[in-house]
Amino acid sequence: MKRFWIFALALVLVLSMFACGKKAEPAAPTAEPTEVPETEKPFGPDALIGLWKVKTVEASGMTLDASEVGIEVYFDFLEDGKNVHSWVRSASMTDDYTMAYEIEGFDIIFHDRSGDERGSYDPATDRIAFSQGDTTMYIERTAEEPQKESGIIGSWTLKTMEGEGMSFNAADLGMEMIFEFREDGTVAIASEGETRTETYTFADNAIVITDVSGDVQGAYDPAADTLAFEQDGVKLVFVRAGSEAAAVEPTQTTETKAVEITAEEAVGTWTLTKAIVTGMEVPASAMGTEMTFVFDANGTGSMIYNGSTTEGLSWTVAEGKLKLSAGTMELYDFVYDGTALILHETTTGTDMVFEKTAE
Repeated sequence: MKRFWIFALALVLVLSMFACGKKAEPAAPTAEPTEVPETEKPFGPDALIGLWKVKTVEASGMTLDASEVGIEVYFDFLEDGKNVHSWVRSASMTDDYTMAYEIEGFDIIFHDRSGDERGSYDPATDRIAFSQGDTTMYIERTAEEPQKESGIIGSWTLKTMEGEGMSFNAADLGMEMIFEFREDGTVAIASEGETRTETYTFADNAIVITDVSGDVQGAYDPAADTLAFEQDGVKLVFVRAGSEAAAVEPTQTTETKAVEITAEEAVGTWTLTKAIVTGMEVPASAMGTEMTFVFDANGTGSMIYNGSTTEGLSWTVAEGKLKLSAGTMELYDFVYDGTALILHETTTGTDMVFEKTAE
């Protein structure tokens, strides 16, 4: 409701600008609310269900029709008798979200995200009034449907995970997560075979999903038509389900075709250039890892890892592979693919690729 008051004051400001130089017509006297005993005309949520619209704003003796300046504010009291969905439309912004409300006598209390707002229903005029200072906003029933922009309503599927300068295709990681944002302010979240329903708010392209563990904040990018949620340095990017962007097949992993390496080919300096994780290539620079092996012609070698050098290693070529040892302990077996040495890390299933940078 705080946002609605900003619009209400804006309306009054516009009116005052047009009123300069001419006599403003006084607002029509506001009828005193008619006292209607609850025994004669009970008032409850059933009396509110349906669509309402801000029609007029009065302040300082002036009255303005909200539609005259291109601002529309709608309230849809839902059939559950507990929640109301609102839409705000103007040339500069769009705001859609759902909030709870309750009734005390003829008063309606909106539990807005920025605080509670209290309005009053007048059965004589069948309208709701919200007042703040000398400004009053009148809400009346309407048959007009708000111009609902697509916004984030609909289903979204997880496309990529980003972090530490790397981007991973969710399909390659075997991850699946779907958000279904609904007009009633709820979102169904499907992940790992389970589905749960939470509530959300959406305003100024910012999304807040509220669940038992707290608020999760995200953003909608209308230019790219994507949703992004970032937490602990990891960003999850969602695209609309069924869109061209969502129809990306998982990266196909190609098996390394090993060829036999000769001792002459092995001699030189080999530097880590990338890692291959579940079919995805991650540059060494993105991993923050520097690793180099030097194989000398006399069968000795050394390893430089993030600036630290290990000397006194030895290497041989056997069964077409390059084997590195420290004394009697075997360290690594490298496979050669014709251009690069591949070191396979069995624990994580990662292939580390070393390319020759010096003879």
